[in-house]
Amino acid sequence: MKNIRMKFKFCLFGLLILGLGHPIAQSKKYSLQCVFLDQKDEIILRKFSYQKNHTDSLAAVQELNNFLQTLQNQAYWQATAEQIYLHSDSLIAQIRLGERYYWENLKQGNLSPALSAEIGFKEKNYSQQPFIFQDWLDMKDKILDYSENHGLPFASIRLDSIRFQGNKVSAVLNYDPGKEILLDTLILEGNARLRKNFLLRMLNMKNGQLFGQQKVEQANRILSRLPYLQLNEPPSVVFKGELAYVKLNLNRKKSNQIDGILGIFPNESQGKTLITGEFNLDLKNLFASGKNLHIQWQRLQSQSQLLDLHYLHPVILGSKLDFSFDFYLLRQDSSFLNRKISLNIWYNLFDSGKFSLNFTSRRSTLGSENLFREFNSLPEVSEINFFSYGLTYQWNNLDDIFYPSKGIRVDLSLNIGTKNIIPNPFVADSLYEGITLKTTQVLLEGSFEKYFPIGRRFVILTKIRAARIFNKNLFLNELYRLGGIKSLRGHNENSFFASTFTLATLESRWFIDKESYFFLFYDQGFLQRDLIGDIQVDYPLGVGLGVSFSIKAGIFNLVYALGKSNTQEFNFGRSKVHFGLISRF
Repeated sequence: MKNIRMKFKFCLFGLLILGLGHPIAQSKKYSLQCVFLDQKDEIILRKFSYQKNHTDSLAAVQELNNFLQTLQNQAYWQATAEQIYLHSDSLIAQIRLGERYYWENLKQGNLSPALSAEIGFKEKNYSQQPFIFQDWLDMKDKILDYSENHGLPFASIRLDSIRFQGNKVSAVLNYDPGKEILLDTLILEGNARLRKNFLLRMLNMKNGQLFGQQKVEQANRILSRLPYLQLNEPPSVVFKGELAYVKLNLNRKKSNQIDGILGIFPNESQGKTLITGEFNLDLKNLFASGKNLHIQWQRLQSQSQLLDLHYLHPVILGSKLDFSFDFYLLRQDSSFLNRKISLNIWYNLFDSGKFSLNFTSRRSTLGSENLFREFNSLPEVSEINFFSYGLTYQWNNLDDIFYPSKGIRVDLSLNIGTKNIIPNPFVADSLYEGITLKTTQVLLEGSFEKYFPIGRRFVILTKIRAARIFNKNLFLNELYRLGGIKSLRGHNENSFFASTFTLATLESRWFIDKESYFFLFYDQGFLQRDLIGDIQVDYPLGVGLGVSFSIKAGIFNLVYALGKSNTQEFNFGRSKVHFGLISRF
């Protein structure tokens, strides 16, 4: 067999010498044709056929070599090219297949029944079957992977008592588990402030448990997702005797945030300039244990305000679960007051995703009773109670939390519950005839964003966000609120009401350094407001440009935008300017 392979290499060498000085070595279509011979030098084209075109003769030679390797991997171990002919624009190779090798049997040997069942090994699967070497390598990898994830990182497996009878092979598995290794503790390096017990729980590790290599690999993905940590290098393992120590090199990342945004635009009702404001406080890794507190306050209009609180408590009671609490309060001038309280139980997956079970209570109460006196038709707003439960799924593999250049982020949620409409005591009861006061309501929401790097400095962001409320009896004060810097730029904050919406964004960013960039954007929306007896559709859009750059005090943002909708044409006099300072510490 060795002499045959040397013969094949000699043929290839001669072909290459001829090809370098021959026109066929130039770039053009070149045909590789293989003729297969059996042990008696008879052509067996009925069983095998191969013909393929290539750009030049050198590519055809490389393909021939790859094809022979494929045949050998399919148990034709002695497959060789004995003769190679050059004819015009064709390379013709005579290939002797030789015998195909089969398993006579492969015995379990000292491989335990439990491990055999875990990897799916059965002796009957290796009886009178082709000896595919890759199958043996795959089984070997399964055995070693299982071992290193169950406290046996130094295990080995080999074929023992190998015997050949013609083209039949028999062997016995010989498994050496090696010594059992226990996880001792974490070795922390770097300036990050973290409690070791919290880290162990978050990484699903425990002192004294069997060592598992998979948990070390998962630690890399988990730590890379945390906004308050910088993983300087992949986690590594130090073995001492029968103990393993996982070494983590972590630095603190500036992620705590305090910022404010100031908006200046015309007050169309009074002919004056209206100033709105927003304040955000975001504290991460509280008490060196991964807790998060977020507070947002907004003054949306002259008589409207918003308060949004969020608290996250990771690995509650040492479990794999996270707990979060949300409180939302919106006062819309003197029309209504909305309140939402939500409890979420999160389960973190190890593939950059997580999902939650949530329980949410929504309540909307009416404002001044003087607004509803002498109403002859059903008001657009009503007092409502809505309790729901639902599921949320999030997936994120962005390369950077704050300044992503590539990756995807997905957020999906479904909520279902019972809604109760409380009739307005200041209007006639007859206005509610034909309206079911107690109904089932469904909320479906989702968003998808993807970042594309173009060269070293340009990044393209594509984003789509959509939602819908499934219910026939909807009021204005329970609809989604859209518009402004975080949804439809070029429009007033939360100026649109929608029961169904789709928002698409295309944004190009030019980075002048790691934390500073200029950007152009285009926001396009589809909004539908489906109230009782009133359906409205709008296609608002926003275009503009802006800059975000890093200074000593933090991150400065400036956005200039123009918007268009059913009630607003493109007008530079109605353009929106948003600017603010984000301070991270």
